[in-house]
Amino acid sequence: KICAPPATVDTEITVKSKITKIGRTMAFVRAEARKYDDNTLLFIASHIKYLPTGSWFTDVAFTGWRVPLALFSFNYLFRDPTFDPDRENLREVINSSLQHTGLGRATFEVHSKHCNPVGMFHGGCQGILFEAVGKALAKEELKSDNVALISIDTSFLGSGKRKVEVVAEVVNRDSPKQLTMRVEARSPDTDKIMSEGVLVWSKPSKEM
Repeated sequence: KICAPPATVDTEITVKSKITKIGRTMAFVRAEARKYDDNTLLFIASHIKYLPTGSWFTDVAFTGWRVPLALFSFNYLFRDPTFDPDRENLREVINSSLQHTGLGRATFEVHSKHCNPVGMFHGGCQGILFEAVGKALAKEELKSDNVALISIDTSFLGSGKRKVEVVAEVVNRDSPKQLTMRVEARSPDTDKIMSEGVLVWSKPSKEM
């Protein structure tokens, strides 16, 4: 949830996260970001994460081989971060596999770089994909080239593999300057919904 106008380039921010509840297999986390200089709240977020049980037998029984393999790769996953100047930036990672097929419609080829350590289509990647597909529709509906995503809520219903179809539609015009949109990612083979999101878009009071 966006709580203030987006931060501009070179703005220094601080991010704090807190576990609000942790169980045997699930953890609930919330986070907030603030401007470093004046403590202005920029956004708040919540997230639900699956936790491996620590038992190879249980993880294999309920999740297959991928989670135990991820545990085996623990040292690799938590290695010291390094900067690779030749590595694709986030926009390139998404756009290289995204093909717009119409206003608010697209197909996306899922590759290993879009997946989490257990081989499933990464939730954060799906959220960015929803934004990329929905933005063009928001611009058209709000009649503005300058629109801002002020809220996004995503639900992950299944694991995406190989190729997904993404469709966005406006479900409510909250005001002349704001709308609510639903975006779905479906399997082209089974037509099952793999994930869905609710996005709220707005345009500035004064056009730049």
